[in-house]
Amino acid sequence: MSKFGLFIVNGDKDDWMRESDKSISIWDSKEEAESWRKNYTVHPSKYQVKLVSSKTLKEDKKFYNES
Repeated sequence: MSKFGLFIVNGDKDDWMRESDKSISIWDSKEEAESWRKNYTVHPSKYQVKLVSSKTLKEDKKFYNES
């Protein structure tokens, strides 16, 4: 099943929107992520809805657990 996240476009510090445990925030559908972006972010134009692969989640989890 595909998962979607919000990628923050912030110049030199681009990154994913994250939960309090630093994991990537994910939604089950592109529409759900898009709705959240429009309704709950202060600057919606700085966020892009992107597909989050299981590889991305695994690599990101490894990075944050080793940091």
